Amino acid sequence: MSEKKFPEWHNLPFRLTKSEIKHPKEVLKNLCWEYEQAEIRVLLWNWLVDTFQNESVNAGGIIGLYENIDKMVEAVFLIFSEKEV
Repeated sequence: MSEKKFPEWHNLPFRLTKSEIKHPKEVLKNLCWEYEQAEIRVLLWNWLVDTFQNESVNAGGIIGLYENIDKMVEAVFLIFSEKEV
């Protein structure tokens, strides 16, 4: 985890609308409608590969973020899918 100090407002949602803040599950639901799970995996993978072409990147931090976003996407699709695993 980074030791950087960020302004307090950086820990608050600033991309979400007021409606999305009230109903965050709708944001996740929309993710499932806009993308297929496999498409997100490809986009994340391409992002990860592109990142490593930049030598100044904290590779460990990016890999951890990638793994957590990938897990989150899987969980979101499980929550909102009509299929049960």
